[in-house]
Amino acid sequence: MGIENALTQIISDVNELIKNESKYLKALKALKRACELGDVSQIVKQKNASVEAIRSLPAETETASNSWQFDTRSYLESDEWKVELAEELDKLGVRYLNGVGNNILVPPNSVSASPSSQRLIINKKPWSKLRPTEVANHLKSLASVSSSDRSLQVFLNSLYWASKISSQSDNWVQMSDLYNHFCDAPGWEADNPRQSFAQQAYNLNKAGHLLTKDNKKIYFEGPTGKAKNSDVFSVVADDGRSIVYFAVYFK
Repeated sequence: MGIENALTQIISDVNELIKNESKYLKALKALKRACELGDVSQIVKQKNASVEAIRSLPAETETASNSWQFDTRSYLESDEWKVELAEELDKLGVRYLNGVGNNILVPPNSVSASPSSQRLIINKKPWSKLRPTEVANHLKSLASVSSSDRSLQVFLNSLYWASKISSQSDNWVQMSDLYNHFCDAPGWEADNPRQSFAQQAYNLNKAGHLLTKDNKKIYFEGPTGKAKNSDVFSVVADDGRSIVYFAVYFK
Protein backbone atom coordinates (compact mmCIF):
# COMPACT_ATOMS: atom_id res chain seq x y z
CA MET A 1 0.00 0.00 0.00
CA GLY A 2 1.32 3.42 -0.96
CA ILE A 3 1.17 6.37 1.37
CA GLU A 4 -1.75 7.93 -0.52
CA ASN A 5 -3.96 4.90 0.18
CA ALA A 6 -2.73 4.68 3.78
CA LEU A 7 -3.62 8.33 4.37
CA THR A 8 -6.98 7.93 2.65
CA GLN A 9 -7.81 5.04 4.99
CA ILE A 10 -6.97 6.87 8.20
CA ILE A 11 -8.84 9.96 6.99
CA SER A 12 -11.91 7.78 6.47
CA ASP A 13 -11.56 6.30 9.99
CA VAL A 14 -11.10 9.72 11.57
CA ASN A 15 -14.09 11.11 9.67
CA GLU A 16 -16.24 8.31 11.08
CA LEU A 17 -14.99 9.10 14.57
CA ILE A 18 -15.72 12.81 14.10
CA LYS A 19 -19.22 12.02 12.85
CA ASN A 20 -20.05 9.95 15.93
CA GLU A 21 -18.41 12.45 18.24
CA SER A 22 -20.67 15.10 16.71
CA LYS A 23 -23.70 12.96 17.58
CA TYR A 24 -22.46 12.75 21.17
CA LEU A 25 -21.89 16.50 21.44
CA LYS A 26 -25.28 17.18 19.87
CA ALA A 27 -26.97 14.93 22.45
CA LEU A 28 -25.10 16.64 25.31
CA LYS A 29 -26.14 20.10 24.11
CA ALA A 30 -29.74 18.92 23.80
CA LEU A 31 -29.53 17.43 27.30
CA LYS A 32 -28.20 20.70 28.70
CA ARG A 33 -30.99 22.65 26.98
CA ALA A 34 -33.64 20.25 28.33
CA CYS A 35 -32.26 20.73 31.83
CA GLU A 36 -32.36 24.52 31.43
CA LEU A 37 -35.99 24.31 30.35
CA GLY A 38 -36.94 21.63 32.85
CA ASP A 39 -38.23 19.42 30.02
CA VAL A 40 -38.16 16.11 31.89
CA SER A 41 -39.12 13.95 28.91
CA GLN A 42 -36.27 15.42 26.83
CA ILE A 43 -33.84 15.01 29.71
CA VAL A 44 -34.45 11.27 29.72
CA LYS A 45 -34.40 11.06 25.92
CA GLN A 46 -31.14 13.03 25.46
CA LYS A 47 -29.46 11.32 28.41
CA ASN A 48 -30.08 7.96 26.73
CA ALA A 49 -29.00 9.37 23.35
CA SER A 50 -25.69 10.63 24.79
CA VAL A 51 -24.98 7.28 26.47
CA GLU A 52 -25.71 5.45 23.20
CA ALA A 53 -23.55 7.85 21.17
CA ILE A 54 -20.50 7.55 23.43
CA ARG A 55 -20.48 3.76 23.48
CA SER A 56 -18.89 3.53 20.02
CA LEU A 57 -16.27 6.23 20.58
CA PRO A 58 -13.58 4.17 22.40
CA ALA A 59 -13.63 1.44 19.76
CA GLU A 60 -13.65 3.92 16.88
CA THR A 61 -10.84 5.92 18.48
CA GLU A 62 -8.76 2.75 18.72
CA THR A 63 -9.60 1.86 15.11
CA ALA A 64 -8.48 5.28 13.88
CA SER A 65 -5.30 5.08 15.95
CA ASN A 66 -4.44 1.57 14.80
CA SER A 67 -5.17 2.26 11.15
CA TRP A 68 -1.87 4.15 10.82
CA GLN A 69 0.77 1.43 10.67
CA PHE A 70 2.60 2.79 7.63
CA ASP A 71 6.34 2.10 7.38
CA THR A 72 7.53 5.53 6.29
CA ARG A 73 11.21 4.68 6.33
CA SER A 74 10.82 1.68 4.03
CA TYR A 75 8.58 3.73 1.77
CA LEU A 76 11.22 6.44 1.38
CA GLU A 77 13.98 3.88 0.93
CA SER A 78 12.10 2.41 -2.04
CA ASP A 79 11.10 3.98 -5.35
CA GLU A 80 7.43 3.98 -4.32
CA TRP A 81 7.49 7.60 -3.18
CA LYS A 82 8.80 8.65 -6.60
CA VAL A 83 6.16 6.58 -8.39
CA GLU A 84 3.33 8.15 -6.42
CA LEU A 85 4.76 11.65 -6.76
CA ALA A 86 5.20 11.19 -10.51
CA GLU A 87 1.54 10.13 -10.82
CA GLU A 88 0.40 13.33 -9.10
CA LEU A 89 2.76 15.49 -11.16
CA ASP A 90 1.32 13.89 -14.31
CA LYS A 91 -2.19 14.82 -13.18
CA LEU A 92 -1.09 18.44 -12.72
CA GLY A 93 0.78 18.53 -16.02
CA VAL A 94 4.09 19.30 -14.29
CA ARG A 95 7.21 18.12 -16.12
CA TYR A 96 9.77 16.11 -14.15
CA LEU A 97 12.93 14.09 -14.68
CA ASN A 98 14.16 11.04 -12.80
CA GLY A 99 17.39 12.00 -11.11
CA VAL A 100 20.34 9.87 -10.10
CA GLY A 101 19.61 7.63 -7.12
CA ASN A 102 16.71 8.26 -4.78
CA ASN A 103 15.66 11.66 -6.13
CA ILE A 104 13.50 13.32 -8.74
CA LEU A 105 13.96 16.62 -10.59
CA VAL A 106 11.14 19.06 -11.18
CA PRO A 107 13.11 21.80 -12.94
CA PRO A 108 14.40 24.01 -11.50
CA ASN A 109 13.81 22.13 -8.24
CA SER A 110 15.19 18.88 -6.88
CA VAL A 111 13.52 16.42 -4.50
CA SER A 112 15.21 13.61 -2.62
CA ALA A 113 14.24 11.28 0.19
CA SER A 114 15.66 11.20 3.70
CA PRO A 115 14.45 7.87 5.15
CA SER A 116 16.24 8.35 8.48
CA SER A 117 14.37 11.59 9.21
CA GLN A 118 11.18 10.38 7.48
CA ARG A 119 11.13 13.50 5.33
CA LEU A 120 11.69 14.62 1.81
CA ILE A 121 14.38 17.15 0.99
CA ILE A 122 13.24 19.84 -1.44
CA ASN A 123 16.03 22.13 -2.59
CA LYS A 124 18.14 21.08 0.41
CA LYS A 125 15.38 21.92 2.89
CA PRO A 126 13.44 19.30 4.92
CA TRP A 127 9.82 18.80 3.88
CA SER A 128 7.67 16.79 6.27
CA LYS A 129 4.35 16.76 4.34
CA LEU A 130 4.70 13.47 2.49
CA ARG A 131 1.28 13.15 0.89
CA PRO A 132 2.00 13.03 -2.87
CA THR A 133 -0.80 15.46 -3.71
CA GLU A 134 0.64 18.03 -1.29
CA VAL A 135 4.20 17.57 -2.55
CA ALA A 136 3.10 17.83 -6.18
CA ASN A 137 1.12 21.01 -5.57
CA HIS A 138 4.04 22.55 -3.71
CA LEU A 139 6.44 21.68 -6.53
CA LYS A 140 4.02 23.10 -9.07
CA SER A 141 3.91 26.37 -7.19
CA LEU A 142 7.71 26.47 -7.03
CA ALA A 143 8.04 25.65 -10.71
CA SER A 144 5.51 28.26 -11.74
CA VAL A 145 7.27 31.27 -10.26
CA SER A 146 6.13 33.99 -12.59
CA SER A 147 8.15 34.08 -15.81
CA SER A 148 6.12 36.66 -17.72
CA ASP A 149 8.04 39.44 -19.43
CA ARG A 150 6.42 41.98 -17.15
CA SER A 151 7.48 40.17 -14.00
CA LEU A 152 10.98 39.53 -15.30
CA GLN A 153 11.36 43.15 -16.35
CA VAL A 154 10.56 44.26 -12.81
CA PHE A 155 13.12 41.76 -11.50
CA LEU A 156 15.73 42.97 -14.01
CA ASN A 157 15.19 46.61 -13.07
CA SER A 158 15.52 45.72 -9.38
CA LEU A 159 18.78 43.85 -9.99
CA TYR A 160 20.17 46.74 -12.01
CA TRP A 161 19.25 49.26 -9.33
CA ALA A 162 20.79 47.08 -6.61
CA SER A 163 23.93 46.54 -8.70
CA LYS A 164 24.59 50.27 -8.80
CA ILE A 165 24.73 50.26 -5.02
CA SER A 166 26.58 46.97 -4.60
CA SER A 167 28.76 46.70 -7.74
CA GLN A 168 32.46 46.05 -7.23
CA SER A 169 33.69 47.11 -10.68
CA ASP A 170 32.15 47.81 -14.08
CA ASN A 171 28.67 46.88 -12.86
CA TRP A 172 29.98 43.43 -11.85
CA VAL A 173 28.47 42.18 -8.61
CA GLN A 174 28.09 38.87 -6.81
CA MET A 175 24.63 37.36 -6.68
CA SER A 176 24.96 36.94 -2.91
CA ASP A 177 25.54 40.69 -2.51
CA LEU A 178 22.41 41.43 -4.52
CA TYR A 179 20.36 38.94 -2.53
CA ASN A 180 21.64 40.24 0.80
CA HIS A 181 20.85 43.79 -0.31
CA PHE A 182 17.23 42.86 -0.99
CA CYS A 183 17.07 41.03 2.35
CA ASP A 184 17.57 44.34 4.13
CA ALA A 185 13.90 45.05 3.43
CA PRO A 186 11.79 43.78 6.37
CA GLY A 187 10.07 40.49 5.54
CA TRP A 188 11.56 40.22 2.05
CA GLU A 189 13.71 37.17 2.75
CA ALA A 190 10.78 35.19 4.18
CA ASP A 191 8.78 35.73 0.99
CA ASN A 192 11.78 35.25 -1.33
CA PRO A 193 13.97 32.30 -0.32
CA ARG A 194 17.29 31.76 -2.09
CA GLN A 195 15.78 29.11 -4.37
CA SER A 196 13.07 31.48 -5.56
CA PHE A 197 15.70 34.16 -6.22
CA ALA A 198 17.79 31.65 -8.19
CA GLN A 199 14.78 30.53 -10.19
CA GLN A 200 13.91 34.10 -11.15
CA ALA A 201 17.53 34.56 -12.24
CA TYR A 202 17.26 31.42 -14.36
CA ASN A 203 14.01 32.60 -15.96
CA LEU A 204 15.56 36.00 -16.68
CA ASN A 205 18.69 34.44 -18.14
CA LYS A 206 16.60 32.08 -20.27
CA ALA A 207 14.45 34.95 -21.58
CA GLY A 208 17.57 36.72 -22.83
CA HIS A 209 15.86 39.60 -24.64
CA LEU A 210 15.02 42.02 -21.84
CA LEU A 211 16.98 45.25 -21.38
CA THR A 212 17.29 47.84 -18.64
CA LYS A 213 15.92 51.36 -19.15
CA ASP A 214 19.28 52.48 -20.54
CA ASN A 215 19.41 49.50 -22.92
CA LYS A 216 21.85 47.32 -21.04
CA LYS A 217 21.62 43.56 -20.96
CA ILE A 218 22.28 41.39 -17.95
CA TYR A 219 24.89 38.61 -18.08
CA PHE A 220 25.27 35.81 -15.55
CA GLU A 221 28.54 34.19 -14.54
CA GLY A 222 29.31 30.98 -12.73
CA PRO A 223 32.14 30.68 -10.18
CA THR A 224 35.60 30.56 -11.74
CA GLY A 225 37.21 28.98 -8.69
CA LYS A 226 36.19 27.53 -5.37
CA ALA A 227 33.32 29.56 -3.99
CA LYS A 228 31.48 29.40 -0.68
CA ASN A 229 28.06 27.75 -0.79
CA SER A 230 26.52 30.99 0.44
CA ASP A 231 27.89 32.80 -2.62
CA VAL A 232 26.40 30.54 -5.28
CA PHE A 233 22.81 30.08 -6.41
CA SER A 234 22.01 26.81 -8.14
CA VAL A 235 19.01 25.68 -10.17
CA VAL A 236 18.06 22.68 -12.26
CA ALA A 237 17.60 23.63 -15.91
CA ASP A 238 14.70 22.41 -18.03
CA ASP A 239 16.90 19.64 -19.44
CA GLY A 240 18.01 18.49 -16.00
CA ARG A 241 21.44 20.13 -15.99
CA SER A 242 22.64 21.86 -12.83
CA ILE A 243 23.34 25.55 -13.37
CA VAL A 244 25.22 27.68 -10.87
CA TYR A 245 25.16 31.46 -10.75
CA PHE A 246 27.83 33.45 -8.96
CA ALA A 247 27.76 37.00 -10.31
CA VAL A 248 26.12 39.32 -12.83
CA TYR A 249 27.18 42.29 -14.89
CA PHE A 250 25.43 44.68 -17.25
CA LYS A 251 26.64 45.67 -20.69
